[in-house]
Formats: sequence, structure tokens, C-alpha cells
Amino acid sequence: MRILEVINRAADTYNPRPKDAYQDATTNTTPKYEIDWEKDYSAGKPLGPIPNIQSQTEMVSMPDGTIYIFYTKDGVLPKETFWQQIKSWFKKQTFVNADKSILGFLKLKPYEEGYKVSGVGIDPSIQGQGKAIKLYVAFTAWKGVPIYSDYTQTPSAKRVWQSLISRYPNRIVAYNQKTKKDIPLDKAGELYHDYTPISPDHPERYRDQTHSNVNQTHTNTLLLKLLP
Repeated sequence: MRILEVINRAADTYNPRPKDAYQDATTNTTPKYEIDWEKDYSAGKPLGPIPNIQSQTEMVSMPDGTIYIFYTKDGVLPKETFWQQIKSWFKKQTFVNADKSILGFLKLKPYEEGYKVSGVGIDPSIQGQGKAIKLYVAFTAWKGVPIYSDYTQTPSAKRVWQSLISRYPNRIVAYNQKTKKDIPLDKAGELYHDYTPISPDHPERYRDQTHSNVNQTHTNTLLLKLLP
């Protein structure tokens, strides 16, 4: 089975809100029913701001090792009642300045010797300022480990990686998941494609594939890799 390129993904198939990502990271998500007792539903733990970025940031580490990095902005809070003040006090013991605007996020999951992008979203008010790129670069500098791309990329995610390639051409390689080897970009061929005929038996477009075929596609897809 041949190795495939990063899969182009339509813009309207992924448009996460930074505020929702922050809520996911900082809230206990234990369901009322059908609890998986082997899963930790606890809220993430605050890691403080990420070094080397002047903008206001906040990192959160999840029980499964996932790390969120948020762009935040403190807001002007309305006058609170006594009980609201008590509630806010408890919230701020875990997440400082919990009442804030969430302007962007980068979600990274442990992968190989580094982390793989699992989600990214930037508020329109700060788009076009290279904010996402700064999170990638600051994280690799802080952790000293690589960041891998996701299997699929929307046009905005694609622009981030193209900017990284333009700015740091010696730090970006392709990664073959099967052989676990890095490939220089000039030898990797085409980096993107619109559909994935993973075998003669499964020539359908990516978005029309069954769940099992999608998983097979993912494991046969080249990833991009930002070296520290």
C-alpha cells in the first residue's frame, strides 16, 4: 500500500471556537451515564503561560497528556454579588483570571517523541498576525521536541504549515509513519492531495470512506514535522 500525502480538508468541515476549546480543557466532563471507568474526565491542570511569547497565553495539561495553549485577554468584569465573588474566587484558584476572552488555541497530543496537532483555532480579531505560527515555534523551543501535523488540513492549517516552511525551511521535513523516518521536503513529492484511493478496493473520496477505511488512510499518510 502506497504512502499518501497530507489530506486537503474543506474549510467548512472544521471551524472550532477557542472559547469552546477552553471550556473543554478546564471543565470536568464526567458524563451522567455510560461512564468509562478507565477514562479520567478531570479538568486539565494549569501550566502557566508559555515562554517566549509576549502576548498573554495560558497552557493547560490534560490527564491523557494532551496540552492546550490559549491566547487570552483579560476583560472588564461586571460587578459581582457576594456569592458570585466566592464562586469566582474558587475558579481562580485553578485558572487565574478565569473570566477572560479566549482568542485562540493550539491543541497538541503526545505522538512519537513529540506532539501532533489535534486542533487549532484563531479568533477573526487576531487572524493574519502569525499568532498560530508563534505557538508552534514557542512550544518546540520550550519542550525541545518536534510537532507533527495532523493527517488532514483545512486551508487555514495549510497556510500555517506553508508559512513555517517558508520561514524555517531547514526545520520542516515530511514524516513517513510506516517507516518512522524523516524525508527531506525536496524528496517527498507532492505534500497534499484531495482524495485518497488507499487501495483498488477503496477508491472512494476521503469524506465518503467508512470509519475503518479512514483509520487505514490515516496510518498511510505522510505528516509534516517541525523540528525543535
